[in-house]
Amino acid sequence: MTQVPPIEEAFDTLVTANANKAVERIMLTQLLQQCSALHAQLLTWCEYLREQVHGSLYRSALSVAHSPADLPNGRIFPLAFHFPNLSIAQQLLLYWSTLIVLYRTIQDIDKIFRSNKTEGVVVGSESHFKDNASRSDLRFDHNCPSNATISALANKICQSFEYCYHSTNGTLGVQSTIIPRWVARDFYAAHPEYERELAWCEEVDNMTAPDSRFDLQVMKFGNCSEFTV
Repeated sequence: MTQVPPIEEAFDTLVTANANKAVERIMLTQLLQQCSALHAQLLTWCEYLREQVHGSLYRSALSVAHSPADLPNGRIFPLAFHFPNLSIAQQLLLYWSTLIVLYRTIQDIDKIFRSNKTEGVVVGSESHFKDNASRSDLRFDHNCPSNATISALANKICQSFEYCYHSTNGTLGVQSTIIPRWVARDFYAAHPEYERELAWCEEVDNMTAPDSRFDLQVMKFGNCSEFTV
């Protein structure tokens, strides 16, 4: 994740620099290459983590947490994730959060290319972005991550909260959700079609579950436009 802030800073600098189109295209292409390299490293890291864990990194079970955002006829997230231990949960939450920030940056770069009516740039090799459930559970459309891809990652973050907020994980479990919750919430807030998911994120502090501490007060971040991951 330490490689993300320099990429974000370089992109913000380029956006405000008013560079000529030729220079801008070269710099954007370089940024995309950095994003592609980081993406490959993240997938490799996740594969390594899988090899170190005996069995699945997480499993799904029916959620027992109740959210004020849920409708009477169904939960927004009916399934919750359970992990071998808190360390695995923390690493995956950071992994998913980093991917979301990276993918949204790629989308922003792609928007500039489109707005300038420049020809699309291939982001990495095709093998990095094809659907490969055994490695990444990711899919890219036209060499740019779709909102559906990002929302799937944000959903995974939310489905991990029930485990993290369990009393057995103490305050460390709750603190592990601070940045991931902010990242997921900011994505949902940017897209009206995820209004229900956003409402769910807003109500996490008011959720209840057996032997859980959703009432613990932790720090919160504002919008991604105000802070850098």
